[in-house]
Amino acid sequence: MRVNNWFERVRGKMLWMVVLVGFVFLLGSGCATVMDESPTAQQNDETIHWQGGAAPSVAPVDQGETRLATIYFAYNQSILGETERQKLEAIAREMLKDETHDILIEGHCDERGSEEYNRALGEQRALSVRNFLIAAGIGPERIHTIS
Repeated sequence: MRVNNWFERVRGKMLWMVVLVGFVFLLGSGCATVMDESPTAQQNDETIHWQGGAAPSVAPVDQGETRLATIYFAYNQSILGETERQKLEAIAREMLKDETHDILIEGHCDERGSEEYNRALGEQRALSVRNFLIAAGIGPERIHTIS
């Protein structure tokens, strides 16, 4: 009889421990990181944006309108492929026609890897695009990069 009481007490304590741990996880899952959505700097409406490895398209746009084309990189690479170079050549031609537009290049990558590594890879990708556009004749003062 003593052994049964001991098992009952241990089982009861373990049940409470499981409930407590589950409750802590439940509370923790409700926490979320809140992103500050306030703009840190006002962007000129004529700025062409690029996100998620994307570069702006070459189609003429009306003021305030932005068109995006995607620039892809091989996994874990920052080297531009031939198809992506062709897209950037077309973008450079459009930028050379109208020197009133700047370009903001945001380097991104997938979620694999550490945040530090991904930020560095995104920066390398953005710089690859920047260097390509500079070599194509776009003034470096018109090209802005972030990662």
